[in-house]
Amino acid sequence: AMSVIQVDGITIEGVEPIRQALFSHFESHFKASNVDRPGVNDLQFKRLNHVENGGLISSVGL
Repeated sequence: AMSVIQVDGITIEGVEPIRQALFSHFESHFKASNVDRPGVNDLQFKRLNHVENGGLISSVGL
């Protein structure tokens, strides 16, 4: 069993303090964060015209 660990240069001893240190460590890795991610609202996608759209029809699977 683990009896001593170091966290940020501080020695942690005992079952409960070690458990809490491990919990805090992993909690920080999995905590949801509010990151400002780009959306798709302002993206300009190319569009196919009617003729190009007809070229997408294939006999595969028919």
